[in-house]
Amino acid sequence: MSYSFFFSYASEDDRNSQGRVRWFFDRLYEKLKIAHGRVDDPFFAPRGIEPAENWREALQSALNSSAILVCLQSPLYFDSRICGQELEAFLQRRKFFRKAGGDPPDCIIPILWHPLTSVPKPLPNDFQGKKPSRDLTPFPMDGLYKAILADQTQEKESILLYALNLADRISNLLRKNTGARALPPLDPPPDLDVISSAFDFPEWPLPDVYKEKGTGPASVTLVYPTNAPPENLPFAPPPPNAVILAAALAKSRELVFQGVGFNGQDDLAEKLAKIKWAQEKKSPVVLMLPEPLLNDSELLNRIDLIEKKGLARIVLSTTGGGHLPPDFEATTREKFDEFLIRKVAKLRSEIMAEATSTVPGTMPAF
Repeated sequence: MSYSFFFSYASEDDRNSQGRVRWFFDRLYEKLKIAHGRVDDPFFAPRGIEPAENWREALQSALNSSAILVCLQSPLYFDSRICGQELEAFLQRRKFFRKAGGDPPDCIIPILWHPLTSVPKPLPNDFQGKKPSRDLTPFPMDGLYKAILADQTQEKESILLYALNLADRISNLLRKNTGARALPPLDPPPDLDVISSAFDFPEWPLPDVYKEKGTGPASVTLVYPTNAPPENLPFAPPPPNAVILAAALAKSRELVFQGVGFNGQDDLAEKLAKIKWAQEKKSPVVLMLPEPLLNDSELLNRIDLIEKKGLARIVLSTTGGGHLPPDFEATTREKFDEFLIRKVAKLRSEIMAEATSTVPGTMPAF
């Protein structure tokens, strides 16, 4: 069974608001039938699960067959693992579309239910809670819940108008996202026993470069020393360390992240081969060293063996860095996010420019 949209929310938000999440969902569905005409039912748990049906299987099937995800952002939403898994299923489907070629369809509509204290770092760049939905301009800061309470008219006209505007947006996406533009299902379907949460930081250690098939300009390969314990790779705690933070930032840009951890002379040839393999596959490579390791001349000599093309060399510093070797740049925790994103974007643009100039009219495979 397919669904027009999947309504993702924290059940505690519904309970704490005396059922106002369900009330809004019903209004939205009513307006969608007006805006679109005949339409597949949307999925709203637990209402969309039959009494004798396995709730886990029903949820997984709905996540894999719904055309659009509508999600109510709130502090409780970001505290819910199941909500993070629901979002992750859609992000994986969107990533699957991107790997097949082209920009994925617009299929995720975040709505601010309650003001946020913070937003998980790994969330996609278009889902950062600053402006959850352009449709929320009448009440972008306080959220939909407060707007519902504030509307004292008998029929809550402002909320019904918002529901109609949102229904129009869903209807337009349903019409656009058909055929080749339809969001593909995952094969196998998402498994709630194993799928991660979109809100979680990547796990340590990072995936090995040879085990990851997602190399290309839509990936990033992080190179780091393993002879330094993770907690000694600034900036911990939290987040866990700079390498995990870098992977989280890559995840927020929907890049595939992978790692090459080196520990000394013994594994140098193997690690250099992995880095070279990633570079040949057009993956931007970012080397990250804690500032104390700049005193290790043997280590720096080994690093000089890495091909410079498509490579950024970053020093993780608590002070901003003093005298640096050639081609190294220092960053602090306060500047790390912006610095890393800018460096990866520059590497990606150089890789894309080289590919298109070498063979005009072509793009490198993702």
